[in-house]
Amino acid sequence: MYEVMMLSNASHKTSKLLRFLTKPYHDKLNTVSAALCKFKGILYYRRIFGSFGVGSSMGKPLFLSGSKHIHIGKDVFIRPGVRLEVISTRSDRTPKFLIGDGVDIEQRVQIICHCKLIIGKNVGIGPNCIIMDTSHPFFDVHNPQPIYQRLSSADSYVEIGDGAHIGAGTFIMPNVRIGKCAVIGANSVVTKSVPDYSVASGNPATVRMRFDHQNDRWLTIKE
Repeated sequence: MYEVMMLSNASHKTSKLLRFLTKPYHDKLNTVSAALCKFKGILYYRRIFGSFGVGSSMGKPLFLSGSKHIHIGKDVFIRPGVRLEVISTRSDRTPKFLIGDGVDIEQRVQIICHCKLIIGKNVGIGPNCIIMDTSHPFFDVHNPQPIYQRLSSADSYVEIGDGAHIGAGTFIMPNVRIGKCAVIGANSVVTKSVPDYSVASGNPATVRMRFDHQNDRWLTIKE
């Protein structure tokens, strides 16, 4: 029995090697690059993040800050150019930044957490998105500090539900909940919460469709 298992494993590995060797050159490079990213996750990212799950990988980031407060689940895929930033604005509060299992984050995504930012399981985030749970206060015109350096210290959050999809170029503002399996259209600005199983788009984003579970169909929301 042991010999049969050994032969089966050897055959499987040989088959994988043959498939790799027959791939086009650029596909081979992609495969090697993905393997190196996972290896870097094991050797490096597990040391600097609060947690970094098995099977997760991240391309070269643009910027990382406060990584000890960032917890990344299993089988998370993050493309190059991401900016993950935790900024602590109060000594009495520890920022909470969670990325759930199976999340896919495309290139050049910027996520900033100063209080609570939670991304659920199996969420897809398109390229060039910005997600922030804080803002730059500007009402005090006598403050000599540049506006871009100011950050609100108030309690705030962003929560994205399991299975949600965030379209390319979307900006998610503070104090917003994106519902389970909700879809946000590309280039939207989300200023208020979006229900489960709904589609929202625009600037500001409004709900365009929702799924009617009772009748098992999508309904268009009339303006």
